[in-house]
Amino acid sequence: MADETLDELGSAASLLRGLAEAPGSKGALVAGDVVADQYEIERPLGEGGMCVVYLARDRRLGRDVALKLGRATSSEGVARGAREAAALAQLSHPNVVVVHQVGEHDGRIFFAMEHVAGGTAREWARETERSWREIVAIYCAAGDGLAAAHEAGLVHRDFKPDNVLIGRDGRARVADFGLARAVGAQDVAIDPRESPAATTITRTGAILGTPAYMAPEQLAGDDVDARADQFAFCAALWEALYGARPFVGDTPAEVKAAIESSAPRVASGPRARRVPRHVEHALRRGLDPDPAKRWPSMTALVAELRRDPARTRRMIAAAAIVPIGIAAAIAVPRMTSADRSDPCAGGAERIARAWSPSRAAEVKRAFERLHLAWTAPAAAAVADGLDRDARAWIAADRAVCEGGPAWTEGLRERATACLARRRDELDAIATVLAAADPAVAANARTMVGSLASPSTCADRAYVASEIPPPSDPALARAVAALAPLSTRVGTLVAAGHPLEARRLGEALLPAATALGYAPLIAEAHANLGGALESADEDAAASKELKEAYFGARAVHDARTALIAAVSNVQADMGLTKFDDAAEWARLADAEARDVADPELRFMAESAKLTIARHNREPGALPLADAHVAAARALANPARIAKALRQRAQVLENRSEYDRAIEDLKEAVRVTRDAYGDDASSLIMLQVQLGYSQKQTGRIDDAIATSRESLARAERVFGVDSLVSLDPLGTLADALGASGHLDEAAQMWERILRIDVAARGPEASEYSSDLNNYGLVLAGLGRNDDALAALDHATALAIKIYGPESREAGIDLGNVAEVQLAAGKLAEAEATCDRALAIIEKLDDEVSVGYIVAARGIARRQRGNLAGSRADLERALAIREKPGGDPSLTADSRYQLAVTLAAQGERARARQLLDLALAAFRTTGSSDLAAAEALAKQLAR
Repeated sequence: MADETLDELGSAASLLRGLAEAPGSKGALVAGDVVADQYEIERPLGEGGMCVVYLARDRRLGRDVALKLGRATSSEGVARGAREAAALAQLSHPNVVVVHQVGEHDGRIFFAMEHVAGGTAREWARETERSWREIVAIYCAAGDGLAAAHEAGLVHRDFKPDNVLIGRDGRARVADFGLARAVGAQDVAIDPRESPAATTITRTGAILGTPAYMAPEQLAGDDVDARADQFAFCAALWEALYGARPFVGDTPAEVKAAIESSAPRVASGPRARRVPRHVEHALRRGLDPDPAKRWPSMTALVAELRRDPARTRRMIAAAAIVPIGIAAAIAVPRMTSADRSDPCAGGAERIARAWSPSRAAEVKRAFERLHLAWTAPAAAAVADGLDRDARAWIAADRAVCEGGPAWTEGLRERATACLARRRDELDAIATVLAAADPAVAANARTMVGSLASPSTCADRAYVASEIPPPSDPALARAVAALAPLSTRVGTLVAAGHPLEARRLGEALLPAATALGYAPLIAEAHANLGGALESADEDAAASKELKEAYFGARAVHDARTALIAAVSNVQADMGLTKFDDAAEWARLADAEARDVADPELRFMAESAKLTIARHNREPGALPLADAHVAAARALANPARIAKALRQRAQVLENRSEYDRAIEDLKEAVRVTRDAYGDDASSLIMLQVQLGYSQKQTGRIDDAIATSRESLARAERVFGVDSLVSLDPLGTLADALGASGHLDEAAQMWERILRIDVAARGPEASEYSSDLNNYGLVLAGLGRNDDALAALDHATALAIKIYGPESREAGIDLGNVAEVQLAAGKLAEAEATCDRALAIIEKLDDEVSVGYIVAARGIARRQRGNLAGSRADLERALAIREKPGGDPSLTADSRYQLAVTLAAQGERARARQLLDLALAAFRTTGSSDLAAAEALAKQLAR
């Protein structure tokens, strides 16, 4: 069949891979035929052994549908078709193909389903070069659809790239649930001689799946559950990322044997991508032959795939609550029946819909249900903050009403709409707080403090810059009906619920599009894009945000355009499209000139500073200074703390750690004073402060700061929560630097326990942390224990990343250093050889320096002075380059001097030793005494 036909079909694409009969088969429909008095056939889209799929027009609703008409008239065939229809009909999810109607036509079952104009995930991946982020984002969306099926008690049993449809809107849908069954139903055994390349297997009269993606239990004909879908999903995503399937074989039996006897293969061809460790680890776990060792659910798997440890951890406190909101368009009546003698009365009654004593009681009860000591004062502070906001709203409402002739009718409309938006924001945050989890409760005061002031709605210059409501009253009412939901999307993002925000955004977009009101459509794209970016679905977010930006520009909506541009900076940074991110920051800055909202201008400045800091631009510090000044002008503690933290990051890039420490201390003080001692944002502020203190040699301060950060994480989120990992790591590093290696080892042991409990014993983070633990053990002189830990970490790295990976090479280098310290010289040299064979193929000169330095020492101690000199000369040449670590340079000079002295080259040895000694006396190196002894020897 022609590719264009496949593209147009979208739905049921996998059926077309096994065409069995000619288009003129018995019972075929022709153009003009009508099914169920509703669906007029336009043309066939494709056919397979089980059914024919037609493009049809729904004459009642005026939309295209894909009409699937079964071939079978037998009871078994009809039952099979009914099973697919029933399975799909139970699901209502944006990532599952929608079934509109099921029925019979001439004794054969049919169902009318959503027509997805586009293609399959396999075709989507081939049509252009896709980044790993784009691929993972698409498959995660499909994973959401599978998770919804599992929650409905259904197992797909034939998930593969051909059954994931990518519409022209960029949304993924899971289709072809012909093999779906309720959990607990029996499977039929497959023929083990069948080729895995076949799209489906038909034996004993039933479609059973695609062997290339099947779990081993399904290949064996055993009963399967949702974990089999998880295996197929991971196999399909693995193939999309690496360009090859994880397990190969010519028959299902061979595929099953490969799964059970070998690790998933990592292809190295032109289609293979560099995949982050957390993604590969997640897939390896999902591909485990033992179903019990896979992820507990598709939801857990997708959550892990969407997590991106390479990006800066998002703290909820840093999220600005800037819901977009088309100025609510139609406001409540200016006069209430409660008081007709005062035309400006009624504000208290109107705001009570958003915040009232009863809602305050709901929030208090929600906080009490958390059973944490700190939540009672937090709830009281939140109530006080929202009370103040409600009073400010009432005052602004009256000021607009009493504004006099300077307020034209047009300005009053915009001001009233602005007030409605502020009320929606208050209502949305109250709703979120009434269902608070510990993370939201800990950050509630920050969220409340970030609410936009209602007083701006009484500022004529401010409201004049707002988009006016639609002139058509009916359209204005329809737009106003969507405004509260639009505001709620932004609040959910700020509350740390990006998936819920995304689902609401996806529901709002078609509703906005149906109204045809351009400003609302642009806003809906921006809302959805912001939610996707917050969920780390950067590729999908970027598409929505571009639509939002250009749509807003077309209607001169600078507010929405600016928000879309700022969000696109973050999305493109996540996609490592740094040049594109810089362009979006420039566009956001341009839009900021046309908005009166200082909060929005602050957002644009923050985006520009993010780019300057990333690029280490000379002008980054002046920008950071101006940004701090702008934050102080806003008098918003959350903004001040964020700006101070950004400036501290710029200063850290410049190695100006003393100044960075001062900024971070002020950020901590401002946050604590404004939001209390249990604000979650304090945790990461103190982690960064502890790091800077350690860099300046203030080890005791770093330890104290890290302990305080850890105590706060434990108090707010519980002992050994994932939030504890950052302060634990900073504390362990500081303890190690101070020589408190026993306690540092205890910290790493806690980290490892959290890793295993939360991520499993084969997680990439566990491997990395095990390395750090091993190095601390080596510092304690527990070389055997250290080698056991490092050998385990290396084995995990090889399993996770492959035997030729950078991680494997670096881990081997660490093993070699401990072997050297343990006096296992021959083993150390051999391990260095293995590590160097890997690292030399990569662009990692720093790691090469470590390995050849260790090998040079091992070779000298084994009597190979020529080899030692060659290695140590190479290590020194690497470390003397600009930007090198002075302490490592000094160490290489000393070690080379030792080798040169042994060779009788006293003059150069003394020259290098003098340079090393000068550094050692400053840093207090453990090699100082040995170096001084060698200097005396050379002076004789």
